[in-house]
Amino acid sequence: MNILFVCTGNTCRSPMAEAILNSLAKENKLDVCAFSRGTSVFLGEDVNPKAKKSLKRIGIHDFEHISKQITEIDMESADLVLTMTASHKMMLKSIFPKYSSKIYTLSEKAYGKDKPISDPYGHDENVYDLCAQEIGDAIRKLIEKHEFSI
Repeated sequence: MNILFVCTGNTCRSPMAEAILNSLAKENKLDVCAFSRGTSVFLGEDVNPKAKKSLKRIGIHDFEHISKQITEIDMESADLVLTMTASHKMMLKSIFPKYSSKIYTLSEKAYGKDKPISDPYGHDENVYDLCAQEIGDAIRKLIEKHEFSI
């Protein structure tokens, strides 16, 4: 199953979600592959160093990522698209209406209610750690609910 995570710049939240799900999928022997994209990307940026440090603090080392703009091919290849905010979800549904049925916010899919994953960009490392924790909790909830099976 291919899971696409989407945020704005594809340097913080969605890459962290990608790394966390791929790590948990490996740990839990799930047939899941996560990837991430952004809605407004400066192409070729590395993952934010603070995001990388937060991932290291939760045991995910050597994560490499280069920011990429979302495309129709990405939408087509994803079985499930999880956004960080309702505005990301609305934007994707507007741009890619034929894929609307597989677009959700991460919190909506995990908890049944929409709560945005706050953007840590520009904040200190503690905020990145909290963001990684929030993303990890939601992904673990999805695994617990067996959401990652076709």
